[in-house]
Amino acid sequence: MFECRIDGQFFKKLFETLKDICTEVNLECDENGIKMQSMDCSHVSLVDLNIVSDFFQHYRCDKNCVLGISINFMLKILAVIKEKSTVFLFKEDNENDAVLNIGIIDEEEQSSADDSLEIQVKLINAQKEHLEIPQSEYHCQCTMKSKKFQEFTKYLNSIGDNVSISMKKDAMILSTTGSDIKVTKQFTNDMTDISIACTKSVSQEFATRYLVMFSRASSLSDEVLISLSPNIPISIKFNFKQQLTDLQDPSHLTFFLAPKIGDY
Repeated sequence: MFECRIDGQFFKKLFETLKDICTEVNLECDENGIKMQSMDCSHVSLVDLNIVSDFFQHYRCDKNCVLGISINFMLKILAVIKEKSTVFLFKEDNENDAVLNIGIIDEEEQSSADDSLEIQVKLINAQKEHLEIPQSEYHCQCTMKSKKFQEFTKYLNSIGDNVSISMKKDAMILSTTGSDIKVTKQFTNDMTDISIACTKSVSQEFATRYLVMFSRASSLSDEVLISLSPNIPISIKFNFKQQLTDLQDPSHLTFFLAPKIGDY
């Protein structure tokens, strides 16, 4: 049997973050938690999700299972989520039972799981690919507030289609060029909530629209870790915090984006 309980707002925001990148996902569940890997339709970005068992309010997985889910369909279900909602997921071990049971309870209006909204969803056979997560020691890393990252990537996207990201010693520089305009922003170690470590200067160009999509994960994490090295995908990682303790957790949502080469 598989069952878990998780904060409703977090669960909804997770799928809202993924909606423009993936259409279908396989949530791979085992005793350690839930993992998911997926690529966008253009195969230039990769999503890596890991939610460890301790992150959930309750978690049980007696037998490994895969939950094939349509992102848009799940968002329709989660539209009823309120500020203090809890989501329950339940699935029997029967392999012939391709149904996920979902319960949604509003903690402000209801007092027990018996009062929850009950939904049954037929699982799908989402296409599964063998994905290689880049295992690299990055030369440069920058940690910053995720909201600041989101605000500036949105601004850059309003100016130009591509953004140059450069890192050196104690600075990260983002720049883009539009019609008769060039915008450059430098983030340095002496700025509030900025931490940069760099062993080798690196500069690469990326499609701005992907960075905007990734930045939606700012609703899930206060900070973002940006990692850069020559000729490999950039890593943009959002670490989650345990919901009950507010401590850093191994759970994360990480995006990888290939450097700009030609059109994509």
